[in-house]
Amino acid sequence: MDAVIGIGAVVGVIVAIHIWKRLTAPGLKLNNKHVIITGGSTGLGLAVAIKCAEKGSHVSLFSRSKDKLAAAHKDIVTRVPLAKVFTYSCDVSKYDEVAKAVEAANSFQGQVCDMLVCSAGLAYPGYFLSQPLETFRAQMDLNYFGSLNIAKIVIPEMIQAKKDGHVVFVSSAMAFIGMIGYAQYCPTKFAVRGLADSLRNEMIKYGIKVSIFYPANMKTPGFDEENKTKPEETKQIEGTASTQSADEAAEYLMNGLRRGKYAITNDLACEIMRMASCGVAPRGNIVFEAVLMPLLILISWVFTIFMDFVVRRSRNQGEKNKQDEVRSIVRNQEVSDSSALTSTS
Repeated sequence: MDAVIGIGAVVGVIVAIHIWKRLTAPGLKLNNKHVIITGGSTGLGLAVAIKCAEKGSHVSLFSRSKDKLAAAHKDIVTRVPLAKVFTYSCDVSKYDEVAKAVEAANSFQGQVCDMLVCSAGLAYPGYFLSQPLETFRAQMDLNYFGSLNIAKIVIPEMIQAKKDGHVVFVSSAMAFIGMIGYAQYCPTKFAVRGLADSLRNEMIKYGIKVSIFYPANMKTPGFDEENKTKPEETKQIEGTASTQSADEAAEYLMNGLRRGKYAITNDLACEIMRMASCGVAPRGNIVFEAVLMPLLILISWVFTIFMDFVVRRSRNQGEKNKQDEVRSIVRNQEVSDSSALTSTS
């Protein structure tokens, strides 16, 4: 009887926390707000831009490709004819270019940024031993410094304008897990996570909100590019995960922001990894996550075993293939030697 009462009490607390968080959710006021989105010409960035424009935001999109920016501009104004859209071609990994882009966007929109979404990023999967050091540096420059550069420019402007600003970093499920094929990518997303965690705490001083989005694989042009260089073992491990459209992922992000979440995910596997490796970052329902923790640890352990199994199987298959290749070479040599002896005779 005591056990039943205890379980009931825990469930009651979990439900109460859930209801309280829903009732006290801050919402997301976007009408007439200036939203800057890096990587806004395609994929998640564009999907977020469309949703913000639909809510009355003035959106500014930064990306390297002028052609893709033009197409994004047309897409947004087709869906939202009265949308105020600004585009600027720049490389977010270069601070000076970003500074010029932000200045131009503020001038066009007539106000400094209210919400910044750092969505620019790419992955070039591959084996650690096969990729040059330049690939690792390029990934860090774009995925981490691309977010850092614009945050360093926009946040001081938010503070100076005394805005209740909001900075949204886009990380990845790979900020929770390292695996074969992503040695050049995972560190960049771990870095973004560290930046967001640090700024979330520091920006309390200035009333600036910080959130971070950990999306799983999305059906985007970037994902198609990834698959061109992705090792077979990586594909096998990721084969256990689902993919979403950029629009679906953007809806998860917007819902999380409306609910006042700090860390936002878009599928069950990501949410499990977030809860299991949250550290000191804010949690959703602390009691619920505490109750689930033993199960989360078990799930993480099982997935680690699965990943290692895939790589070990690949190694064993590689050794077998090498042995078969050696046998084939030996057989061919024996046939060649036999033919030579016959010709000599």
